[in-house]
Amino acid sequence: MSISFATLNGANAEAARSLLERFWHQPWSADFTQRFFAWRYLERSNCEVLLAFDGDRCVATLGSVVRGYANSENLLHVRETFDWFCLPEYRQLGIGLRLIKQMMDKPEPMIVIGGTAATRTLLPRLRWRSLGQVENHFLPVSGRMVAAFALRKMRSGSERFSRAIPKILKIRRPARIAAPRGSAQVTASLTEVPNESFLCKSVGYALAPIIDRRAVEWLARGPAEVGKVLTLFFRHQEMSGMSLSRVENRPEGPTAKIMHIQSSDMTPEMADWIVSETSNRLIDCGAGFIFCRASCPIINGALRRIGYLPGRKVPAFWWSHDAAPISGMLHLTRMIGDDSIDFVL
Repeated sequence: MSISFATLNGANAEAARSLLERFWHQPWSADFTQRFFAWRYLERSNCEVLLAFDGDRCVATLGSVVRGYANSENLLHVRETFDWFCLPEYRQLGIGLRLIKQMMDKPEPMIVIGGTAATRTLLPRLRWRSLGQVENHFLPVSGRMVAAFALRKMRSGSERFSRAIPKILKIRRPARIAAPRGSAQVTASLTEVPNESFLCKSVGYALAPIIDRRAVEWLARGPAEVGKVLTLFFRHQEMSGMSLSRVENRPEGPTAKIMHIQSSDMTPEMADWIVSETSNRLIDCGAGFIFCRASCPIINGALRRIGYLPGRKVPAFWWSHDAAPISGMLHLTRMIGDDSIDFVL
């Protein structure tokens, strides 16, 4: 057995896709799998995927994307990892460990949110620092969707019985909260993105991802089956906030994820306005269940006031060569690595 390592390219893409089909473990068509793979890896800027091979067979993978982050008044380039997988019969060889160490040798600091139990155990042993917990929240809107999620949790496929519940039965819809100042407006656009200076000044976070045009355009180019991207801009004279969401079609029905919220003036009043307006627009798009993840206490407070329920907290980890800690308020969301792609078609 001779294990070799390579970076994903056109020549080895088919072998990598065959491996990732096992990792995703979804009943997708060959056509969708090919389109999804090309979009997720080959058509994404700043994406690098490390692969391990046993001969011509791809046996392990670790993906990453480099994104700009605001660090108080400074700009950092941070590597976000995703899709870390090794075939079970090769795990005792430490191939997955070799991949993460190769990634750690790259110059950028790295961040991981969540991960498997094995990942959460391994990273501290590799001297990754804990960034604390990131909170998950959910808003059940439709009675049918609540029943569908409960039925699917008991047995896959049983969510179809929820169709007996009328669609019009809404159990929770947040009130629309007015803007904190007059003469404000909300617009939807996929062509306009706030500049880096706007994001770097956002509340002086110790760490916050910068959402640039390339990231939004890449999300919008995804296969139609992945869902529809909704980008909202909140303005008062100058741009003062944005939210980035996705509406998805799941077996349970239409759901939505608020992937990112940001503002140059993140007060509780501003957060309430952004969360309530975004949630209502997603409901208008048909979402019967909405998910959101946040580490910012101001946004978490707004989610609770609007009516979101608490979900499972997940840990965040940080790696840098200088081992410098990150201290201060963090703004970590679903806009990381795989950009909230965790759906079933």
